Amino acid sequence: MPDAESIHAADTIPALRKLLMEVQRRQTEMVSQAAHELRTPLTAQRCIAEKALLKGAQADQLEGAVVAMLEESRHMQHLIDSLLLVAQADGGMLGTPRTPVDASRVAADAVQSIEPLAEVREHPISLRLQGPHFIVADPALLRQALLNLIHNAITHTPSGTRIHVLVQGENLGEVVISVVDNGPGMPKQEAGTGTHRYARRSEDRGTHISLGLGLMIAKSLVRSQGGKTRIFSTPGQGTAIRLHFPASSACLEPAPSANLKRRKDDR
Repeated sequence: MPDAESIHAADTIPALRKLLMEVQRRQTEMVSQAAHELRTPLTAQRCIAEKALLKGAQADQLEGAVVAMLEESRHMQHLIDSLLLVAQADGGMLGTPRTPVDASRVAADAVQSIEPLAEVREHPISLRLQGPHFIVADPALLRQALLNLIHNAITHTPSGTRIHVLVQGENLGEVVISVVDNGPGMPKQEAGTGTHRYARRSEDRGTHISLGLGLMIAKSLVRSQGGKTRIFSTPGQGTAIRLHFPASSACLEPAPSANLKRRKDDR
């Protein structure tokens, strides 16, 4: 009869094979999507250059073409940087967080940083904190994840959509950071793909310059910090993205200031 070690190996091999196939699938998907996203700014650059040359453009027109091509180059650089960050997060290259940080403080900083953009786009944004809540995470990476989620909400919802950022403790020993909007939400058939790479609502494709990377980056960063991302969306009622982290009992930082900035209409 086979020994226990042989049985364990037999049980492990299919699981390893399945894991390797999933890794390969994700890599193939990422390369395919990256090629698709890079094609757009590259095609735009080529069209701008060809148009300028065919028309025998004057100096000022050539200058405008160069400026437009540089803008497309910035889009490509953003895409490449984002893909690199995701690869580092998924590959465990960002390091393991060891220091407790106050999630409320990080959320307040993220909201304060992006509030001017929200005001320009006419998206009222509010911040609700239930005291300091400590988690073990890299504050810079957590802040970037939140900025990406808030920016996504600003980009992919109509003007006037309200955005709420909440930090609260759960009874199960978790800290939950939520980014909630009352926008159009995701159709039911797309809500299930909301955590996939490059996910965007179908009606947004082709109408925004955004590359749709915000959610992908946020999910990868949160996962690299030991957290989980959950999405709840109802068509016509909005979307809630919740980041779940294990609560930390160590409180090594002071509580956030009581006079955190809020919009007047949210007081």
